[in-house]
Amino acid sequence: MLTVRSGLDGRVLVPVELRRQLGVSPGEPLVARLVDRQLVIERREDALRRVQRRFAALPPGLSLADELIADRRREVEGDAP
Repeated sequence: MLTVRSGLDGRVLVPVELRRQLGVSPGEPLVARLVDRQLVIERREDALRRVQRRFAALPPGLSLADELIADRRREVEGDAP
């Protein structure tokens, strides 16, 4: 475990040891998110693979956009569960 600090401008420097373990190159874009009040920083490629795995089990032909639109329409009509 390493301790990091945020600077006066709010920036956080990822220590070189962690960058090496993650295989992060200088200037490589990273993705940050909160999970249960914890800051998670990951490579963009890793985040993309995680999301793809999450949605891989969806039935073929299912449109999440269409599902969302239908949900919103039900909410507007007052039929939402």
